[in-house]
Amino acid sequence: MKNPKKYYEFLKKHNPYVYNSFVNSHKQVVMLVEHPVKGDEVNVIAMFPEKGLAFDTDFFDTEDMLAAHKEYEPKLDDDGSFFIGNDRKSYPLPPAQKLSENEEKFLDYVSNRLIPDMKEQKSTCSDINEMLRIIDKLRN
Repeated sequence: MKNPKKYYEFLKKHNPYVYNSFVNSHKQVVMLVEHPVKGDEVNVIAMFPEKGLAFDTDFFDTEDMLAAHKEYEPKLDDDGSFFIGNDRKSYPLPPAQKLSENEEKFLDYVSNRLIPDMKEQKSTCSDINEMLRIIDKLRN
């Protein structure tokens, strides 16, 4: 399953085509969008801008999700679970774990001392970029 927060950020960054935007019966703003790279070859995506979350739906068009009977309406539960009608499609992500004080100190050391030293010693960009990627992954 895609991380709904990262998926939302990816979509926002790539400005997807918006099929429809509406407020569902739970008073949540929902944007039904096309994948910015794969287009209409993949399912419609439901974006929830107020929560910064996005999810793939099971639909290739928006008609059923917008129908008056609301049987296939996209919505989020209070815990962030994604539903199409009453069918749960995803569960909330577990809360991010905080780094220990020692882990934070290590990451700060790598970010603020080791990487600048590597740059000074003309280490390759790929080495430095790989370390920055690892640090970013650990912090998020």
